[in-house]
Amino acid sequence: MRKLLLPVAFGLAMLSMSAAQAQSGQGYLGGAVGLGNISVNCADLESCDKSNTGGKLYGGYRFPSHWAVEAVYFDWGKVTGRYTDTVVPAAGNAVPLATSPITVTVDGKLRASGWGLGAAYIAPLASHWNGVARLGVMRNKGKITGTGSALGVTLSETSSTSATFAYFGLGVGYNLTPNLAITGEADFSRVKYGAEDAFDKDNVRLLSLGLRYAF
Repeated sequence: MRKLLLPVAFGLAMLSMSAAQAQSGQGYLGGAVGLGNISVNCADLESCDKSNTGGKLYGGYRFPSHWAVEAVYFDWGKVTGRYTDTVVPAAGNAVPLATSPITVTVDGKLRASGWGLGAAYIAPLASHWNGVARLGVMRNKGKITGTGSALGVTLSETSSTSATFAYFGLGVGYNLTPNLAITGEADFSRVKYGAEDAFDKDNVRLLSLGLRYAF
């Protein structure tokens, strides 16, 4: 009888420990990489590449109700573009008229990133599967770097702008172990960038695959 009861007692003890852990909540860390996108209007550009690698890191605490609080960092990726124009100097300019027309080429890069705080709802969907929905507020930064050249002269300028926006996301996870899950997620927000007298705002998106570890 004792040999029969010992395994049962051990199993009940393990179940009790798991239940106690679930009732007290659970911390977790995660990271992911994927395709970042900034919805810049490229209509006037000679070339434009909006598909770029992005990523995110996050950590949170999950309560027994499936709700969690999170801190997140996003790299939304970057956009690179080139603009070429021909300029005809007006009479009286310092540039000799003999050199006209002048071809001006500008290479630009916009990168978006940000930190945020929010809430997440992580709930089981089926055996080994779970879903997550996120909503929060973050401080996104748009950094523009432009390099222009004409008549053998090259000039560079950099401008950074930060603004607060909402972010939200949806995703699914598959539990490889009770503590480790592989995730596929989509996250969305906005970014502000540009000169002080001509700011632009565009949507940002990250489609990613990653891992989430609970402890």
